[in-house]
Amino acid sequence: MKTNIFIQPFLDMRKHPLLTLSVVLVQLVLAFLLLFVMLHFQTRMLESSSRIMDYVNAVNQEAIDPDNPVRGFLGNDPLLIGRELRAMWTLLLYELVSVLALVIIGGSIVWTMTHRIVHVCKFKVVMRMFVRGLALYGIALIPISVIGVLLMRWLGFSSLFAEAQLLGFFAVLGALLIIVLYFLYLALVQLDSPSLLQVWKKLWKRRNHVRVLAVYALVLVLIAIPLFIIVYFETMLISLLFVFFILVGFVLLYGRLFMIRVLRI
Repeated sequence: MKTNIFIQPFLDMRKHPLLTLSVVLVQLVLAFLLLFVMLHFQTRMLESSSRIMDYVNAVNQEAIDPDNPVRGFLGNDPLLIGRELRAMWTLLLYELVSVLALVIIGGSIVWTMTHRIVHVCKFKVVMRMFVRGLALYGIALIPISVIGVLLMRWLGFSSLFAEAQLLGFFAVLGALLIIVLYFLYLALVQLDSPSLLQVWKKLWKRRNHVRVLAVYALVLVLIAIPLFIIVYFETMLISLLFVFFILVGFVLLYGRLFMIRVLRI
């Protein structure tokens, strides 16, 4: 009797319990590393922003020096604002590179281990899938990240754009990211193909994209349920929240296994 496609991911996880727990653990570590990196850089950027605000407030409270009005107007350290703004921009770039590196490496590890749950393969094949995952993530995410950075830098040095235009730019960038992620995950489902060329060919094979979108929608709903529970019960005990985070890890794994089982050609 053919196994129900919704049940098969559970059977895959039961067949490889140690590997399943390892994937969930890697996902948790990756999530905490991403959170730590973002909090670290955001805190330092807030410190720079606070120093700028404190300096501006101090200058506004001081009397303008009549002998040197320009110096008095800009304060005792007129270059401080420029230094802090450059520091904030540098921190933003470091944060983006760090997050991108974690997503590319961590995502490749997680998808490789997920494929290893679906089918047994030699270590050489596992390493080949991992390298292929790095390539797919890099091809998909690095260009769009560079576009985003250049866009932010361009808009940062320009005063010709209204708020509506800025929102339009980032809306287009967000739509482009969604399309890129759609095809990225479709490619990662084919990660066990013999070569990147085969992945590319399978990516563009004739397929029912409504069915693909339905699978994506189901996976997103499955992921959203435990996340909603975490947000709703945010005031509960930390130990209980940790259980919900573990649940999210299993749901994410189930979603990837389900996608591989349904969408792999």
